[in-house]
Amino acid sequence: DRQVRDYMQCSNNFRCAAAVAAYSSILRSSPHQGTTNYEMVEDLATSALGEDPYGWRQAFIEQVATTKAIRQQVGLR
Repeated sequence: DRQVRDYMQCSNNFRCAAAVAAYSSILRSSPHQGTTNYEMVEDLATSALGEDPYGWRQAFIEQVATTKAIRQQVGLR
């Protein structure tokens, strides 16, 4: 039996890894990205911020926002 859990029940580490994977699928225009978009990645990464002693998670969130802004300026998804 497979159980589906609300993503907020997953650990911060799992949600952060999922956000990174989703971001990479957008950048590669993966046929498996489904309805993944930058807003979803930002929300998922923000929900996974937790303890961030080196600021890597915050830097990732900022990178996603920068990528989204640049791609919008040049008319890309």
